Parts: sequence; structure tokens; C-alpha cells
Amino acid sequence: GLSICRQLANLMGGDLWICSKPGIGTAAHFTIRCKSATATNTTNHLTEIVHPSSILPRQIETLRILLAEDNDINQQITTRILNSHGHDVYVATNGLEVLQMLENDKFDLIVMDVRMPKMGGIEAIREIRSRENTRGIPIIALTARAVMGDKEQILAAGADFYLPKPARAKDLLDTVYRAVRTIMDKEMQMQLA
Repeated sequence: GLSICRQLANLMGGDLWICSKPGIGTAAHFTIRCKSATATNTTNHLTEIVHPSSILPRQIETLRILLAEDNDINQQITTRILNSHGHDVYVATNGLEVLQMLENDKFDLIVMDVRMPKMGGIEAIREIRSRENTRGIPIIALTARAVMGDKEQILAAGADFYLPKPARAKDLLDTVYRAVRTIMDKEMQMQLA
């Protein structure tokens, strides 16, 4: 049955995979491409059933994640994925809102869409990094129109991680986990200093 389901997901431009944990169970995940109900053109969106048991280690505390994303559907999907793994998500719709929110609040991690109105992700990342004395909050950059050289440009601007969109939930969560390790390493270095 899973083989047939994977073939169907592949035909719809997506994929299907399973995660299994001894003593907990097995979860089947899938992604498909679908047409936005609010747009006239076809847009890539992530659709996935996420099992409540976390892919991330249980010892990781709740993260305060700032999500910079101007697309309502992508906001909802990314927020749902991160919320289902115990994290609090706060949404900004452009780079200017990100900068304002960072002035008034503290976040553990930023998930930043590269292309947004008013101020895009690359400009916002550069501005965030210019305001820091040292490399501070981890930033995961997302882009839907990946072209050659994009990754290098985004990382050079100051992002710590890069994911093409639509990002699979597992890839997003794995990258969040890598960012968490970065946070933990920094905290340990501060304690040892």
C-alpha cells in the first residue's frame, strides 16, 4: 500500500516517506504540489500529515521562532509544522516587520523567506547581522526560485542555513535541529568563557 501511495505522491510532484521509532510507532509523511485557492497561477505548497511524536529530541525546550513569510498558506503550513513539534511561532510578512519585532522581542531562531515585499530576506539578513556585535541568532533562509548562485549569495549575506521551497517538513525540522545545536554550542562556549 505504501508503494502505491508513494507512486501517487510522485505523480502529484511530491514524495512519501516513513519515520519509525521503536516502542513509539511509525508515521507516514507525504508532500504534494497543489494549486492555491487564492491565486490564479499554480504555486508550490507543502501539504503534509505530521505525526505528533517529535522528530526532534525531547530534551530540546520550546523555541521562540520568528517566521518571515508573506504568503498566507505557507505561513499556516510552516507554523503548523513547527507548532506540532512544540515551538512558538511569531509571523512577520516582510523584512521591515522582522527588524521591528527583533527590536521589541527576543527570538531563538528566524526562518526567513528570501523574496518578500517592502524589504526582502537578503536585505533583512544583512541588516540583522550589521546590528550584531558577533554572529547571533541563527537564520534559516527559504527561497522558492532557486537559481545558480542563490545559495552562496544568501549564505554570504549572513544566513546560517538555506532551504529551497517547497521545503519538506523533515528537511525543515532537521535544519531547525541543526540550528538548535548551534544555539547550544554558543551557550556552552559562553559558560566556559
